[in-house]
Amino acid sequence: MLMKHRVSIYALIVFTLLSVVIWRNGQSDFNNVQWEQYVVGSGDTLWSIAKMSNVEEDTRDIIAVMQDHNDMKSVDLHPGDVVLYPVSK
Repeated sequence: MLMKHRVSIYALIVFTLLSVVIWRNGQSDFNNVQWEQYVVGSGDTLWSIAKMSNVEEDTRDIIAVMQDHNDMKSVDLHPGDVVLYPVSK
């Protein structure tokens, strides 16, 4: 029984360390960007704004980073909102 708990604890530690490494690698692609302002117009979406970015990443990843960087709780945008989006330096 004790061995079973040890294996579970080791597996949890390995999983946690791998998660941190994967997360840091995913975030590092956005270290060399500058952020530009975009004023949201009628019909704009995070997808359409992210597509303006010249960062060579999956659009879904760009949107996730944009949401985090802009402290967005949802994907709802309204005309006149100002959104920062990444552009390669």
